Amino acid sequence: KEAALAQIANGVDVIIAIGDACDVGAIQAAEEKGGYVIGWSGDFNSLSPNVVLTSAVQSVPDLVLLQGKMLREGSWVAEHKVWGITEGVQFPGAWSPVVPADLKAQIMADFEAIKSGAMDKRVLL
Repeated sequence: KEAALAQIANGVDVIIAIGDACDVGAIQAAEEKGGYVIGWSGDFNSLSPNVVLTSAVQSVPDLVLLQGKMLREGSWVAEHKVWGITEGVQFPGAWSPVVPADLKAQIMADFEAIKSGAMDKRVLL
């Protein structure tokens, strides 16, 4: 929370909180001093729908199931791999009502393009 308060005091408008339970402190800071939060890796919108714009949800259970399926089928390979949108284990959480509909639509269009393979996910890095 203190780190988020310091960022807000320095003019930050949106904090990407990457700390699971630590996201709560960033949300509290944004509620108290103004600002917004994008949560990660759970869906934190329900904690403060007007402050948490959305979350980048990472589904560890889906990732574990995917790995188990690959092991069972014999297709699992010990290698470095990035697991995310295209594998169905990373996706947007609930959206705040303060996010403009056109912005949400554009983000979701990009998300779907990455998911389908029509857009290279590295474009966004």
